[in-house]
Amino acid sequence: AVRAAPSAYVDEDGFVDPSQQALATKKRDALAGRRLQYPEMIGFEVPNTWVENRDFVRQGRLNEGDLVMIARSDGTTRFGEVARKTGFFWQDLWEVVVSTEPNGAPGAKRVEEGVMLGRPASAALASLMSGATVVQGSGSPPPSFSDEGNWV
Repeated sequence: AVRAAPSAYVDEDGFVDPSQQALATKKRDALAGRRLQYPEMIGFEVPNTWVENRDFVRQGRLNEGDLVMIARSDGTTRFGEVARKTGFFWQDLWEVVVSTEPNGAPGAKRVEEGVMLGRPASAALASLMSGATVVQGSGSPPPSFSDEGNWV
């Protein structure tokens, strides 16, 4: 029988070393040429004055590269960027970059259900940036509010 070559982060007993797994993921991302779309926004705290269905929504389609809002363990809500879809095909699980390395590369990542990720509205982002140019990612554009009062 032919045995597959062991992964770089699995030891000889078959156990996964999380630090080696994280390092292997970073190397794979670097080799794939993946760059963050919103490095300047990742980790930035979302204003506590933002209101759901006015400044952000929690429903809608997600794509890699989308700017999202994620609740952190310290109780704050911060911006993150969707890295990829994860889990089984029927699950709405997304890997989100929640911090960056000093060189702007993806840092810590976390898996979260899509319904828990807020999608900031264009107008709210523009207001937050006080007229500064917001770099648009290759993912879905932030939702906007239609004249009929619905998110589009």
